[in-house]
Amino acid sequence: MPRTTRLRLLAALLLLATSSAHAAPRMLVLVGDSTVKNGQGRGDGGLWGWGQVLQPHFDHDRLVVENRALGGRSSRTYLTEGLWEKSLERLGPGDFVLIQFGHNDGGQLFDGDRPRASLKGVGDESQDGVVAATGKAETVHTYGWYLRRYVAEAKAKGAVPIVLSPVPRNIWKDGRVARASGDYGKWAREAAEAAGAAFLDLNEFVAARYQAEGQPKVAAEFFTQADHTHTTRAGALVNAECLVEGLRGMAALGPAEFLRPRAPALPSAYRFRGDAGEGEVAVRPGDLYDPARGYGYEPGDAAAFSVAARPGNYVIEATLGDPQHAAETAIEAEVRRTMTGAVATAAGEEAV
Repeated sequence: MPRTTRLRLLAALLLLATSSAHAAPRMLVLVGDSTVKNGQGRGDGGLWGWGQVLQPHFDHDRLVVENRALGGRSSRTYLTEGLWEKSLERLGPGDFVLIQFGHNDGGQLFDGDRPRASLKGVGDESQDGVVAATGKAETVHTYGWYLRRYVAEAKAKGAVPIVLSPVPRNIWKDGRVARASGDYGKWAREAAEAAGAAFLDLNEFVAARYQAEGQPKVAAEFFTQADHTHTTRAGALVNAECLVEGLRGMAALGPAEFLRPRAPALPSAYRFRGDAGEGEVAVRPGDLYDPARGYGYEPGDAAAFSVAARPGNYVIEATLGDPQHAAETAIEAEVRRTMTGAVATAAGEEAV
């Protein structure tokens, strides 16, 4: 009889919910532009917003991410198009809302085919005019005024608002990512402080991460050649990771309570027989799964080896086979989604 083994690469640790089985999960509502949700939210054109890949970082049984961002919207048009009103309806006491605008707040006020700009700054000044495309009169306020309104109305519903600075574009100067610390990042901070809301400098978190990764990698993997604003899925995953790390540092606010534990640092290779080589870790029968270690055999199933990996894309190379016995191996991922069917090998034969 061939020996059967199943290798399982789990997208995240499976946790027991600590809340009551009957308690409704909290809501985390996202409002913003296409850097939060691109297109229909299905990776249209290979472009992704960070909000599209955020849910796996949270315990879904306790907190549900609802991405209500919409491409092309500014702090002004998200309000005037009625999008904020619908998002506000989703919020209740104890829920959370992340607010990120700025990428579309420049441009024209009333003329042209996309009159969506807000006034610069955080003051109470306004400007009256008529939108040429619709013929409707409108009073336009500052970027900070719109953010303060979102914060006040969310707080009135009993929700916890968190204002974010906009994620950076793929624009570099002298080896550094261009920041928004002199305009929309600065104004987002000031608006949050004035309204009594928490502020997370996502722009700085992401810019620092991009610099650590290096400009060539950022350009090749996180963005497309034709677009320096919207990220690929890899870029969205990085931006979401930066947001999550920022939230962990704001534990008193609440969202961090619902985050899954950090995935442990994992070896790059596992050897199931013989001595471990450089960069490998030796796995022996009886090495049961340990959450602190992040890998091991599943209790009660000696043929199933599990690895707790962060959400993301992986290239997996497996050498299958046993020098003395015929074997049959299957690999499963994302909580047992099959990656390969059963691969049979004769005694002494290997399959890569």
